[in-house]
Parts: sequence; C-alpha cells; structure tokens
Amino acid sequence: MRLRTQASPADVCIVGSGAGGGTAAYALTNAGLNVTVLEAGGPWDNTTDSAMLTWPYESPRRGASTRAKPFGEFDGCIG
Repeated sequence: MRLRTQASPADVCIVGSGAGGGTAAYALTNAGLNVTVLEAGGPWDNTTDSAMLTWPYESPRRGASTRAKPFGEFDGCIG
C-alpha cells in the first residue's frame, strides 16, 4: 500500500476499501484508470487485527471435541 502526501488528479475516487471498494479499485486500475481510495480506518494488520486469520494450531480449542462435534473445530460449521 502506498500513502500519498501530495495531491494528484484521479479519474475515480472510491470511498471505503471494503469488499466492494477494493474490488472496484482493482478492476478500475486494471482498466487503466487512476484511482484514489479514501478509508476512515487506520492500517489493518492481519497478524494482530483478526483472530479469524490465525493459524488453526493457535486455537485454544484445538483438538477439543464434544458429543455433537467429535472432531472439534475441524468438524465443519462453528456457531
């Protein structure tokens, strides 16, 4: 990711870099447009900001099973 400190003209300005904004920015950039993306949040680091993306062996429930889920977390759906 590159942060710009200088103003430059853009063909498109996308507000929000979520699933829709990120996909739109990718497609428009590949089409040759100059794209600016505005985001309200700070930088996102998947190693510290999301428990969902941790390695399976880091789970405190690793290997734990129940009667309903004999293979623990690896039994399919959670929740």
